[in-house]
Amino acid sequence: MSTETGGGEAPKTALQALSLSYAYGGGPLILDGLSAEIRAGEFVGILGTNGTGKSTFLRLMAGLLRPRSGKAVLKGRDIASLSRRQIACELAFVPQEPSVWLPFTCREVVSMGRYVRSSGWKYSAEDLEIAERCMRETRTLELADRRVCELSGGELQRVCIAQALAQETEILMLDEPTSHLDISFQLDIMELLAELQRRRNLTVAAVLHDLNLAAQFCSRLLILNGGGVFADGSPAEVLTSDNLRRVFKVEADISSEGAGPRIWLRSSSRSEF
Repeated sequence: MSTETGGGEAPKTALQALSLSYAYGGGPLILDGLSAEIRAGEFVGILGTNGTGKSTFLRLMAGLLRPRSGKAVLKGRDIASLSRRQIACELAFVPQEPSVWLPFTCREVVSMGRYVRSSGWKYSAEDLEIAERCMRETRTLELADRRVCELSGGELQRVCIAQALAQETEILMLDEPTSHLDISFQLDIMELLAELQRRRNLTVAAVLHDLNLAAQFCSRLLILNGGGVFADGSPAEVLTSDNLRRVFKVEADISSEGAGPRIWLRSSSRSEF
């Protein structure tokens, strides 16, 4: 997927990590001097083994965590200098575990995405119209009057994406959006994100675990390992047999036919390391 703009201009930088380091409490550094760039209009998949700081990186870039050193830059501004409302007007973040516990209706949950654009919790007719449009785009309008506590995992994920869209930001960040979903819902969510990215010209960054889904839908991939970026590039450049062996400790056959590389895992090579 091309991210070039008209007239041959280079795509603008949406997010930038400059030598980010982070540790939880007094523990060891999870990220250690990580630098990366996410350009406007990209669909970036963030990959890596468990514990390599994928979700931590995403939360630092969303301003939800403060780095021990380095900085996250949002459209040219140090995110630490911005208020939560300012950040929320620029990017929307969908967490891995949506924290919707009260029995709100789906319409109410999606409308909450308008909070950063409204005066308190008083929503205008325009706010409600935007929320409804976002539900229509995410195919959740038929769920509008159902309670979120009654939804399946895939339905709830689509409602949370609708809420994020209601913020009307240019950047959408998702932490493991296909986690705990069956295969059909995983594909549904990825197709939805790709469709929204194209239609709205969004910048999308998502932590993913399924390498084949990442290869199929993302325009660019980052593999995190050892506290930094191990590989950065197109799916074909990043998902190589050597990279999978070195990072994920698996042996794999990779085909370059179709929309992106296809991966067949043959065996774990972990015992060799």
